[in-house]
Amino acid sequence: MKRICFQTNLNSPLGIQAVKESLGQLGITRFSIDFLTQSLEVFSEWIAPERIIEALKRTGVTCKLRHIKTPSLAD
Repeated sequence: MKRICFQTNLNSPLGIQAVKESLGQLGITRFSIDFLTQSLEVFSEWIAPERIIEALKRTGVTCKLRHIKTPSLAD
């Protein structure tokens, strides 16, 4: 499963339900938000980062792709 990391403007739990619903519409059920560093990690096999950015933009969340980590066989 790929880990896709974004920098966001999320700095509090306000609006987290909208984020959860937007990601859920894309079939994403595993994600992590760090409000201190304003980072979002999404775990998915197939979703394009651009689709995540567009879905979150509709909820008022701005995000920028930081990196994508694909696990190796050694992980």
